[in-house]
Amino acid sequence: MKPVFSKIALAITFSPYCRALLAETKRLVSLFNSSVIFIHAGEKTDESEKKLRQIIEESGFDYNTVIKWGTGDPAKVIIS
Repeated sequence: MKPVFSKIALAITFSPYCRALLAETKRLVSLFNSSVIFIHAGEKTDESEKKLRQIIEESGFDYNTVIKWGTGDPAKVIIS
């Protein structure tokens, strides 16, 4: 049977809610056997990428999980 959601995307920031959102995303990915893409609206620097990947890995996702980076209006980055 084809999964209900084959891909799940999470717009991720360095906010107090980040870890809770990652935990819920992890649950949904497992429930629907889906792949995950993280979207970050911010400048990609070595430091920001390292920090974001560390948070993602600590939440139980693979370190090499896809992160889409974009700058500008977060809503436009998310839908692009």
